[in-house]
Amino acid sequence: MTGVDDAARLAIDAALLRSLVASDNRVTANWRTAGIGPSVDVVRSQLAPILDRVALRASYGREARRAGRSAAWWLGTGAATALELAYAMRWTELANGRRSAPFADVLERSRAARSGSIVGRR
Repeated sequence: MTGVDDAARLAIDAALLRSLVASDNRVTANWRTAGIGPSVDVVRSQLAPILDRVALRASYGREARRAGRSAAWWLGTGAATALELAYAMRWTELANGRRSAPFADVLERSRAARSGSIVGRR
């Protein structure tokens, strides 16, 4: 395990997730085809009662130590677990004070925005 603390790990994971979703590279394509979205959303629902970053950091620390993972281990691999993606999303939600859309919708809106499509418009 590195010397990076849990808050820094969460911040790194959240920044990587935002960057990867914005770039729509092969990693996010892997997430779409793997059907990871429903699993991410199940974990996110379990994290929803956590209302501040201090509590989320403590929970994440327990999970990261159990899994033996360090910050950004999945960068470029597409191997992030639903748990890691859910924690990254919840970290961002707590920072901006609003709940994100379901994981698959986040990916689709990002892809559509880059292609000029309008998602959800009737």
